[in-house]
Amino acid sequence: MKKPAHHYLGSAQLAGLTDDPGETRQLLDNIAGAAVRMNGLISDLLDVNAIEQGRFASAVESCDLGRLWPKA
Repeated sequence: MKKPAHHYLGSAQLAGLTDDPGETRQLLDNIAGAAVRMNGLISDLLDVNAIEQGRFASAVESCDLGRLWPKA
C-alpha cells in the first residue's frame, strides 16, 4: 500500500456526505481498520529501525517443538 492515509481520508470525507447511519457505521469501521493496519506498519518500521541500529533485544527461550506440532 503506497498511500495508506488515503483510506482514512476517503472514508472520512464520505462519512460527512451521508445521512445513512448504516453507511456511516461502515465508513467508520473502514477508518478504524485502516488505523489498525497503519499502527502495525509503524510498529514494524520502528522494529526494523531498532534492529538496524542494534537496539533490538530478543528473548530466546527453549520450547518443546513436539507440543507445537503434534504428530498426526
